[in-house]
Amino acid sequence: MKKIVGIILIILGIAFLFIEDFSFSQEETVLDAGDVEITRDDEETVPIQPIVGIIFILGGAALTVYGFQTE
Repeated sequence: MKKIVGIILIILGIAFLFIEDFSFSQEETVLDAGDVEITRDDEETVPIQPIVGIIFILGGAALTVYGFQTE
């Protein structure tokens, strides 16, 4: 099981090295008066630092190596 989690962390780490930011939108209700509802979409952007990818890769490598040693 540790090997599988380690490999998944390595793949996510590599992906995080190439993804600079993560954007998502959420709908916010501005006015709700009976049958009338006014909403707006807010787009949020979360920057992803390259160090996150490096940490995921190192953690995944450690789990993978540890998983092979405990077999």
